[in-house]
Amino acid sequence: MKITKMYRTIGGVSAALLTLSFALVGSAQENKGNAYDVIIKNGRIIDGSGNPWVSGDIAIRGDRIAKIGKLDASSAKRIIDAQNLVVSPGFIDMLGQSETALLIDNRSLSKLSQGITSEITGEGNSAAPQNALTLAELQPELDHYHLTVDWTTLDGYFTRLEKSGTPLNIGTYVGAAQVREAIIGGVDRAPTPQELEKMKALVAEAMQQGAFGVSTALIYPPGHYAKTDELIELAKVAARYGGIYASHMRSEGQSETAALEEALRSINEFDWIVFASRYAVAAVTERVAAPPANLRVAAVGQATAQVLGQRGWPVDILPEDASAAALVSLFATKPIAGMKVLFPASSRALPTIAAGLTQLGAKVVQVEAYRTEPAALDVDACRSMIDRGGIGAVTFASPSAVIELERSLGKDSFDRLLEGAKAVAIGPTTARELAARGRAPVLAESATLRGLALTTLRLVQTRQ
Repeated sequence: MKITKMYRTIGGVSAALLTLSFALVGSAQENKGNAYDVIIKNGRIIDGSGNPWVSGDIAIRGDRIAKIGKLDASSAKRIIDAQNLVVSPGFIDMLGQSETALLIDNRSLSKLSQGITSEITGEGNSAAPQNALTLAELQPELDHYHLTVDWTTLDGYFTRLEKSGTPLNIGTYVGAAQVREAIIGGVDRAPTPQELEKMKALVAEAMQQGAFGVSTALIYPPGHYAKTDELIELAKVAARYGGIYASHMRSEGQSETAALEEALRSINEFDWIVFASRYAVAAVTERVAAPPANLRVAAVGQATAQVLGQRGWPVDILPEDASAAALVSLFATKPIAGMKVLFPASSRALPTIAAGLTQLGAKVVQVEAYRTEPAALDVDACRSMIDRGGIGAVTFASPSAVIELERSLGKDSFDRLLEGAKAVAIGPTTARELAARGRAPVLAESATLRGLALTTLRLVQTRQ
């Protein structure tokens, strides 16, 4: 198995069985006469490359796959009958957030019970760098779980994790918000040139110690405070080490357009752009009159291609539908490994297509682009409702929703709104944003309809 320098592998037999198999068959001829430790018999074996499943047995010796095939004549200390079950490489959680949870309970049962044996973490915030500024907000939670952060760097974190032990393979980004907070704290301002150089040095250190690249979560503070130029500088450092830039876009609501424009500022850096709908075409072509000469264009469906043609954008490939299979089959004839793909699309189209491209080795940057104009907040109507009173509760879905509503209404109207209505926060970071404004919000169970319904019921009960 090839493990890149950016990937720290930590795990035991359970991780090896599911994540290292099919790449470690080279030892099949070794110690032929010895019994195996484990044989998994009669399973439907999937190798993770997209091939159909095959029926067979898998022999394990130590922490390696020793042989795959029909092993009826072989013996082992333990036999597992996988009749009518699938044996496959472990699943990879591409947005895990277990870096501290693994130090609290290293069994990772919630992951392993779902077949997840590898996790990529570090969205916006990451396990390192750590200092007094980054730990200030975390301290209450750390105290609750009796957890001490005794590391400052990524190397220190992995040393601690290896000492604690975990059955998962862990890879991480270095969070742009993490390095920002480590240097200037949680304040809403741009770093000085000297501070930016210190932030870049922290990114370089993390890349040298195994980070995949730089990740942002621009919807949450303090990442929300970072401007595009700052992010570009940090991403350039990661790129020097072969790292990538991964982003949770700046907003999922009113600032959707700004998030798209931020991605389009660097359109010259992409090899391909994939349009999954006419809405995405409109959103992009309204801002970019013509594609750069080096950019190739893929359109999903005849209707999307037709709109592109009307706007003067030539189409290089035309998948039949929005499925991963249709797109991958066309891209498979192109040199795809390592190419950069910009993918403006609605959230419903993102998972299958992006997964297919990523499987072929592309670096995919996703950004929502299903609406050409953001929904405008009717400030006068909101202020009129506040004046009339009677608003029972206001639900905030994200920290940026708190920030944007306060900015739109003005501090006076915002304060009067929350003096007469109960604030409901979806997620602890949203709750902290409200708490910073002197409010004690009700924390929603979740953003699902059931979660919000339970929260609403609790509000009603407290008012009776």
